[in-house]
Amino acid sequence: MVRLCTSKVKEFDMLWFFICLAGIVIVFFKMMPSKSSTRAAAVEPIFSWPELDEFGTKVVGESFYQSALKVIVIASGHKRKDYEAIPARAVLVPESDNQHDVNAVRVDISGLPVGHLSRKDAKKYRAALVKVGHGVVPAECKAAITGGFKMDNGKQAHFGVVLCVPPLE
Repeated sequence: MVRLCTSKVKEFDMLWFFICLAGIVIVFFKMMPSKSSTRAAAVEPIFSWPELDEFGTKVVGESFYQSALKVIVIASGHKRKDYEAIPARAVLVPESDNQHDVNAVRVDISGLPVGHLSRKDAKKYRAALVKVGHGVVPAECKAAITGGFKMDNGKQAHFGVVLCVPPLE
């Protein structure tokens, strides 16, 4: 019969625990937006859209901002049921210097970028801002963060964002 020294096994387990923990922390901070992009994203809105009850505009590209959305949800302290959306305020920031689309509109929540309007919606959104007489400026609206719940397979669903802006025509 082989006897293992339990203290050495415990030391070995603790060492691996701290190595894994350090790896998780490093990966988490690598996935977070850089300080310059995070701080540059904090934009004050010039205009607020009227309060509506319909969240009809979906945000795209949230998959690139899952860590930011998780930070926002945790920081909100909002206690929710599995499928309940988390209320938020979004700032829609026109990005005329965006290298992929000159009509791009970034969506920020709590000063962090969480996605963009689709190309089609961004063009319509910019036209709507001009139509109401504000030009192309940052504006705020109601938003809801969806997802993030634990699925039946044990994995966490991705977060999503929907906006409450007037219908874009």
